[in-house]
Amino acid sequence: MINRIIILLIFSGFSFGQATNPCEDERYLDIKKKPLDDMTDREYTYFMQKDKECAEYKPSQLNKSEGIKSTIVKKHEEPLQQGNILFGLNEEQRKFYMKNKLNIELKAKTTGGAYGGSSIVSYSGETSTKWEAYKGFDRISEEQFFQLTGYNNEAKRAQAYHSNSNKMGWGGCLAGIVGLSLFSSGEALFEEIDFGSDDQNYIDREADKSDSLHGNGAFLILSGTLASVYGFMRLGQNWTAYSTVHGIANEYNNKLLQKISNK
Repeated sequence: MINRIIILLIFSGFSFGQATNPCEDERYLDIKKKPLDDMTDREYTYFMQKDKECAEYKPSQLNKSEGIKSTIVKKHEEPLQQGNILFGLNEEQRKFYMKNKLNIELKAKTTGGAYGGSSIVSYSGETSTKWEAYKGFDRISEEQFFQLTGYNNEAKRAQAYHSNSNKMGWGGCLAGIVGLSLFSSGEALFEEIDFGSDDQNYIDREADKSDSLHGNGAFLILSGTLASVYGFMRLGQNWTAYSTVHGIANEYNNKLLQKISNK
């Protein structure tokens, strides 16, 4: 009897220690696929509750698993306090909010540090630089995210980051192609040299041309490949970390909700 009680307590403790992920709730995911106008009142209420729980669950799990050490402005770290206000809105107000609020979806985790601009403040430690932003149900770029939230300087820097990364990636590819062409020309020239000629100056001159084409071609192939790899790797990341933009999105959504509720 005592053994059964001990086993029961162990499994009870284990089950209480496992937090259910509201973002993976089957009913929530099914309702999420529906357009807002097709949701029933009960479905909409359930969806709003689970969406709020999901928004609160993601950063809490991220902090547990990654141990983020951030120096983000304090107001960006405050959790959303939307529940009471949200459920006090009428149907049209709730739909407007859902179509215009900002959501940040975490895609990948990395380790490192960077500087996100004077008005966003720096961060360090284990964090993430791969995420996607959504306004309502539509995906938006990192530049558009900063424009919507009023960070115009950061929007320009994010645009420059992605533009330069794109140029570096495709520019490296172009340099590699040119290098390959030069190297092939050097090979063709070398094969055309008549090494049986009595004109040693001719042989030396043509051999030097071939070596020059080989050297320049190899350099462009190597440097172009490195630039291309680095540029496309940068394109696979965002300019700013998830821990920063998540706080900015929360602040934006709080202001949006207050604005709607005051109308």
